[in-house]
Amino acid sequence: LPDEPGVLFDYGLASYAIGRVGDAEGLLREALQKSADFSRANEARRMLELTAIAHQPVSAPPDAPQRIADALRQPSCAVPALVAGATLAELRGDPDSAQQGYEKALARFPDFSPAKRQLALLYAAHPRDDRQALELATKAREAYPGDTELARALGVLNLRTGNFARAASLLQESARVRETDAELFYFLGQAQRQLRDPIASASALRRALELGLSEDLAKEARGLLGSPAK
Repeated sequence: LPDEPGVLFDYGLASYAIGRVGDAEGLLREALQKSADFSRANEARRMLELTAIAHQPVSAPPDAPQRIADALRQPSCAVPALVAGATLAELRGDPDSAQQGYEKALARFPDFSPAKRQLALLYAAHPRDDRQALELATKAREAYPGDTELARALGVLNLRTGNFARAASLLQESARVRETDAELFYFLGQAQRQLRDPIASASALRRALELGLSEDLAKEARGLLGSPAK
């Protein structure tokens, strides 16, 4: 039934549920092109509005929070609304609200990989349960194998949970692209120090200092450079 807009809508919703957001958007637009007033046309338009907010939160309309609140009452739009709300929360510097939004989205659509990715990044930056975060980040990595930001987050989580070899490998992978990330090199230096590689560790820590670490981390980095590895 390639010309049936209702089928295209359902296919789009199913695609969205497993994280294929681009495919979902294309299918929803195709459904609306087939019929601008089919039975679920308004839901399709609302989902497209919400995915647009999630893609470009800085360009969200002023009434975006109200649109999101209204969409939460529609079952088909609830997860796109949660994700859009979480991206806006990240934008305004509210990681707790962002985490809650993504967690609720995953509770409804457990295979929604974009929420897994964003949660992994948030958990790495704002520690909670590192073991749970590590499991989530590992699953997200399967969906985004070449994502250097996710590799960084997964490296940090492995560092915090004691898998120093894995941490160093992931952080080195990320550092090849994120060459000006001071904190990344600081974490890499920590991992290499734990692996008894003082030369590599010192090089990474010096690089971190050159790139401009925050005052607290810079103090720790200088302390590590001035003391032998245990």
